[in-house]
Amino acid sequence: MSNCTLIVNGNDITEKNYVKINEDYAELPFIAIMSALGAEIFWQSTDIVEVIYNAKNYILNTTECSFIEMGKNINLFSPPPGGTRYYKTLENEFILDSVTTIGAFQLMKTSIKININYDKKIITINN
Repeated sequence: MSNCTLIVNGNDITEKNYVKINEDYAELPFIAIMSALGAEIFWQSTDIVEVIYNAKNYILNTTECSFIEMGKNINLFSPPPGGTRYYKTLENEFILDSVTTIGAFQLMKTSIKININYDKKIITINN
């Protein structure tokens, strides 16, 4: 299912995860990545996930493709003006494009870095 390698904080988490490199973006398993980065994940229902990261609580709505810090109104998954986003839900996972993921990490004011090597088909993520 995956066509590349996904390494988070030095750990290869490719196995059992859907991750794919396309021509100009990657499809990333957002929940698996957040978990590998140390977040706590709580499924509230089939489409609502609570994510606790860096002492902040976020609500992920997989149906609406929204990721909102509790108490705030900004969707951290909003596409940039003129931009598009790619997402889909798999069993117990939410797949999100790398551009939207990078934007969300910036809006979360994290130090998380995503590096995609399109030639070697390796994605590395570190915090």
